[in-house]
Amino acid sequence: DSRCKQLILGAGATKSAGLKNITTRHLASSSQALAFVAALIPYVREFVRRHAGSGPAISTLMTDFDKVKRDYQEHMQTIYDKLVEIMSGRAGTHARTAKAIDWHKDQKSPHPYMEILIKETTLLHRNLAKHLSEDTVRMIMIPVFSSFKEQFGAAFQEADPVTEAGRD
Repeated sequence: DSRCKQLILGAGATKSAGLKNITTRHLASSSQALAFVAALIPYVREFVRRHAGSGPAISTLMTDFDKVKRDYQEHMQTIYDKLVEIMSGRAGTHARTAKAIDWHKDQKSPHPYMEILIKETTLLHRNLAKHLSEDTVRMIMIPVFSSFKEQFGAAFQEADPVTEAGRD
């Protein structure tokens, strides 16, 4: 868990594995591996409980198993938050681009910023769906789209196009 945090969230893998950057695929794979280990912990805990006997040392050991499972779950949540943060940052960049468009002059449709955002969002969803459960994907994508709505809503309200074509 500690090494995974260091490599993935701390970007240590960019140095040790020679990666240029940590991608959504790396984050999703890391989360999947953490979920696998976290799912095994209760079974290992139960096995140890049954075969270790009783006493204060065993009680402490059982508490340690619970702590490790919580640590893994917190680490997975941190990865999910990182994915939302990445996409929020991308949406912020694209919202600033949308805000800078002269809407009554620029009639290009679709605008390149939106095409790029759609490609990035599709790639995120594809990587998440490949590695994570449907509920987990939903748990990540809902805040991503909320961020899009918030950032683009503010950008479009500030746009204030003058012509009918600009409003369209």
